[in-house]
Parts: sequence; structure tokens; C-alpha cells
Amino acid sequence: MTVARLSPVFLCTNLDGLPKSQQLCHGTVKNMPDFGTTGTIVVSFKCVAKLTKGKNYWVLMQSPANSWLAWNTSDAELGLGFLGENDKWVNDGTQPMGALIVQ
Repeated sequence: MTVARLSPVFLCTNLDGLPKSQQLCHGTVKNMPDFGTTGTIVVSFKCVAKLTKGKNYWVLMQSPANSWLAWNTSDAELGLGFLGENDKWVNDGTQPMGALIVQ
């Protein structure tokens, strides 16, 4: 089965440590890598939003149905991982965080 490698990505506000439904901006990432693969594929999307220093934000990716697309992670930073499951956020425990740069 061929899976589309396009993934919508959203920048959202933070409410009590969880993503809030308020989207500050969104974009589309092309050629997302499969979960569990290693490599240095760089993906990007354009998203213009006014951010406030010291506040936390969420970057969310929605992978297509029947896919295992995922952010590459960086073992340099650990934090709580959350998964969207049945319209709820589920704490997945301490995980390597997604490798991400905001410019």
C-alpha cells in the first residue's frame, strides 16, 4: 500500500500542559519519514505566528490514516510525550523529544 507522505502540522497554544484547540497557524510537511527509521531527513513548513518569549507552545503533526509517519527525535532532550487517542490526549511517559528548530 502506498501512503501519502503529506502531513498537516499545527502550532497551538498551551493550556495546562496540553495542546489547546486554538491554532496559531498551520502548514503541510512533505516527505515525512516513517516511525523508527533513522536518518537526517529535514522537513519544514511555513507558519507565521507571533510568539511570546517564555511561553510554551505545541507543534502537532497529523499523520495520514494507515501510516507510521513521525518526527525524528533527539535523545538530547527528554520530556513527556502525548498521543492523541480517541479524541483525548494520553500521556505516553518520558520520551525523546522531536527534533525541531523554530526560525
